[in-house]
Amino acid sequence: MKPIKPFEPVTSATVPSSPHGISQVKWDGVRVLAYFDKQHLKLFNRSLNERTATYPELQELPSLAQSVSFILDGEIVSLNEKGEPSFHDVMRRDRLKKANQIAKGVEMNPIFYMVFDVILWDGKWVNDRPLIERLEILEEGLNQNKSIRIVHSHENGEQLFSVIKEKGMEGIVWKDLNSSYVINGKSDSWKKVKNYQDIFATVCGVTFRGNIINTFLLGLYDSNNQLRYIGSAGTGKLKNDEISRLSEMVTLVKQSTSPFLEFDPNRKDIVWLSPEIIVKVTYLEWTSDQRLRQPVVQTITDGDPKTCSFQQT
Repeated sequence: MKPIKPFEPVTSATVPSSPHGISQVKWDGVRVLAYFDKQHLKLFNRSLNERTATYPELQELPSLAQSVSFILDGEIVSLNEKGEPSFHDVMRRDRLKKANQIAKGVEMNPIFYMVFDVILWDGKWVNDRPLIERLEILEEGLNQNKSIRIVHSHENGEQLFSVIKEKGMEGIVWKDLNSSYVINGKSDSWKKVKNYQDIFATVCGVTFRGNIINTFLLGLYDSNNQLRYIGSAGTGKLKNDEISRLSEMVTLVKQSTSPFLEFDPNRKDIVWLSPEIIVKVTYLEWTSDQRLRQPVVQTITDGDPKTCSFQQT
């Protein structure tokens, strides 16, 4: 099976009130599609990078599905010590490559696969069928275990969003029950409503305190493919091993000049970088001059730096 890019929701400031929709928790994790071709299970993320070996817990999927072949869509989630979804923790697990590291990760940092859609089932494409039918396929055909769960659907989106805000979670996704699954597409038949804002940005410069990075200068590409400065952030929720890893990465991508289209030339303490390092950043809002207010770096991630653009907003 050739990997496909998943269907993406559009951003909405409010929870839709249509009676023809349901709402689900927007899990703060790694989007992964699971492919089973009658013999082999393979996992790919939204960037079409394979993650089969990374999550051995999911090898039980074929035995749980009453289907000879399938493509499932879901989110890999990790919980922190408080039992809350943590993008930081799931990315620490997602970066593991060596077999011994992965085995330790399974024990120390377990994950959950939160399945919310089915694209192919029993050898037949079902993406053009309405969501309500696809959800029925999941409920009737996929058993669950401690690592593999089906995402619950809620009729009252406002009520679900209130609970999400109380718990400090990322948000919800509202979905039209008549909607098809648009492969490699985006549609307002799915709408994400966020409790807090987040964005993927490139690290274009850093400052140091002694030998330790203490500030990131963040950038996004504009419509003309030019890098714009959007603000600076501290090391946020990064742990010591991640900061050390970043320090090593910085030495490989240093450059002598600023990659930004415009920036204050008076600062002398900045180490400029080629925009190859990507971080996930949460923030309160945008200022009038297109700067992030109260940005906090959550974790390092992978992907194409060119996707770090203002189109995210």
